[in-house]
Amino acid sequence: EAGGFAIPTAGWLDGAHHNVPLEILGKPKFNPANGGLAAALPQIDAKPNALLSSEEFEFLDLRGVRRLKEGLGDRPAKVIVYLRRQDALIASTYAQQIKMGCRLGSFRDYVTSSLYHPRFDLFMILMRWSHVFGREAMSAGVICEETSGDLLFDDFLVRLGSPRLEAAKPDKLYNPTPSWAEVELLRRLSILLKPKGRKFTPEELQRIKALARKRVRVDALDLTVRLQLDASDLARV
Repeated sequence: EAGGFAIPTAGWLDGAHHNVPLEILGKPKFNPANGGLAAALPQIDAKPNALLSSEEFEFLDLRGVRRLKEGLGDRPAKVIVYLRRQDALIASTYAQQIKMGCRLGSFRDYVTSSLYHPRFDLFMILMRWSHVFGREAMSAGVICEETSGDLLFDDFLVRLGSPRLEAAKPDKLYNPTPSWAEVELLRRLSILLKPKGRKFTPEELQRIKALARKRVRVDALDLTVRLQLDASDLARV
């Protein structure tokens, strides 16, 4: 509970309410012990306002968004969504998958395969949510260098209508996107070291990341160079 908002413990998984959309999506990562939307409803009703937050909501298709609305019943809802430019989102998604130990090809190949992927069709993402919850329920912001950090958190509070959540402001940058050199080293190490038939354990991933950081320091590679699309792909986006 914070600033007059109920933040349900039911549905909480790995730092957010990921269990709610994971249940709707029928994903294996859903943990029944943590509860889903039905378990969160009594906690939602305990306060005049409540907050459910998870990046996994992005992956709900139209049917999934409808199931969420049906689960909430007649409770009024505001949908707050933050969007990145597609080129930045493609680079960030590639880096995140590499950090999670996925065996991927080159960034060049990933960009080509992503240009027309539904995940990067921001219009369609917004349309399915506005179709179910109504355009008046939508509140969309943009994430970029000019709106990141404290400015992003303050903007979220304004959209949420609760400036009293000031005390909850993060004190550090979470999950920063690594440089091109770090991502490429992680990618190559993952291909070389990934065990056949199973995923990396968290401990193995930490060791691989440590190896990549050590190699970057030894080679004195530039950590300011970021993953980015070339001019032709930017034009296609």
